[in-house]
Amino acid sequence: MPALPPAAQRFTLTTDAAPGTLARVLAPFAKRDVVPDAMEARRTGDAHVVIVTCLDVDPTDAKLIRGDLLRLVGLRDLNVECGAPRLAA
Repeated sequence: MPALPPAAQRFTLTTDAAPGTLARVLAPFAKRDVVPDAMEARRTGDAHVVIVTCLDVDPTDAKLIRGDLLRLVGLRDLNVECGAPRLAA
């Protein structure tokens, strides 16, 4: 995966492959009015691997989204990558 720019977040989830999973993954973003810049999903056996990238997201929103994703039904694993910290001017 390429490096993330400042203020970017990449959420990588492994979930049960079930109807409605992808909609449930995107719901926390919609709830915070955050539009992902990219989303990739693939099924591997009985699991979905979903990668959601947001290039400019408020850190507070990212923390709240992470909390919502951790409560996702069928979640097996969640990894959140943060972009480089912003440097003070």
